[in-house]
Amino acid sequence: MIDITNEIEENYPSIDLEEIKEIQPELPDDMLNSIHLYNKALNDLKSGSEDIAIIGLKKAIAVNPGFHEAMNLLGICYLKLNQREQAKGVFNKVINSEKNGIRALEYINDLEGNTGNATPSKKIKKSNGISAKLSLWVGRSLNVETGSDILKYIAGLAVGIILVAVLWTALPGDKPLIKFNKNDKATLEQLQQKTDELEKATNDINAYKQKISELEGNLTLIEEEKILLKQAEEHRNFITNAVKEKNYLEAADRLFQLKSTNELDRLGMTTEFNELYNTLPQLLYNKTRESFLATSNQIKNARRVSDEIYKALEQQAKAFEIVTKFNGEYDFITSLYYYLGKCYHAMASVNEEAVNMQKAKDAYNKVIELPDVGNSKWAGIRLDEIASGKYWWQK
Repeated sequence: MIDITNEIEENYPSIDLEEIKEIQPELPDDMLNSIHLYNKALNDLKSGSEDIAIIGLKKAIAVNPGFHEAMNLLGICYLKLNQREQAKGVFNKVINSEKNGIRALEYINDLEGNTGNATPSKKIKKSNGISAKLSLWVGRSLNVETGSDILKYIAGLAVGIILVAVLWTALPGDKPLIKFNKNDKATLEQLQQKTDELEKATNDINAYKQKISELEGNLTLIEEEKILLKQAEEHRNFITNAVKEKNYLEAADRLFQLKSTNELDRLGMTTEFNELYNTLPQLLYNKTRESFLATSNQIKNARRVSDEIYKALEQQAKAFEIVTKFNGEYDFITSLYYYLGKCYHAMASVNEEAVNMQKAKDAYNKVIELPDVGNSKWAGIRLDEIASGKYWWQK
């Protein structure tokens, strides 16, 4: 079985474009662009964005069909997504088009469980320099092996015909291959007409190649947009269903994470969730406050914090903390910090006393800083209890 993470680290290093440009400054733009796409796809794959990596590698292979390193990496992407048939298809293409498709053949043997019958091959060692790698990539990329390069052949053929025609008529000798009278105006006009036609055909071919490149770029954008829409729909369903079922903690947690990481903007969901972002903290606070007051009564009656009550306090403290992160100007803000302090104050009697007690003091001090005389008074009482080693349910 292939260890994909190890395989990527050992056999797929990032390609130094600057070093390549120094060694081969006249490399075609298509080849340089394909290497840039390969490096980006490699980073996407390492960060867990396999779908984006696949899109980039398909683009790299489209502009540089001989880029077998990118084809092998595309197969690895499919393997990571457990799409084994797609991976086999890619590796077989490398084997069929590359005489030395050793690595792709090893992948196929591993996928088909033929490791025992496979011809042993030495592990491909990474080169410390770029020259060997560059020679390999350039050699592969200049081989026309797929139908997508037919246009290059046509363009070359057109230019070749023009050169042959010119050289043929210019060759000296007693017996020219073609009897050509320079004064024959009709022949000159005919030759000029053919030359013009070939030039027009070459221009048309270049225009078609440019159009194909633009269409491929548009296709890449469409595929990326589809991925974004899929991600947005997943978040939308999760948050909507959580609110509908009154799981405000889960909804607020997801919404805050999306907002704080700019995912709402990236997915185009900011306007859609703007109202909920403003109202959800109030809903979460109300529900958590009701739950905490019930827990508080249980503690007062039992005169202690049981394991079950401790778990409830953990959830309530988490909910109160999330509400504080929304940074809204709420009329319940001092009550929010006061109840948060009581949660940590009670939790300190069971676990992580120093940590939870400090969190309780921070929350109580926050209440005192805010303009609310009633809650400030009670927060001061709670701080005095902490100073004397007592808890708020103790007489």
